[in-house]
Amino acid sequence: MPSQRYVDTIAEGYETAGFDLSVLENGISETAQRMAEEPEPEQQNMFGFGEMKWW
Repeated sequence: MPSQRYVDTIAEGYETAGFDLSVLENGISETAQRMAEEPEPEQQNMFGFGEMKWW
């Protein structure tokens, strides 16, 4: 998720350009919801195999 400072900066740009701020707000809300619903990907080791064993 973006920091509040980043969101504030982008929101200021939206307002300056005359864009609909609800588009930004809805996008942030939807992203937060998706992140809460989706499991974190498993961290992979440096070879990209995760928990795969070599033996």
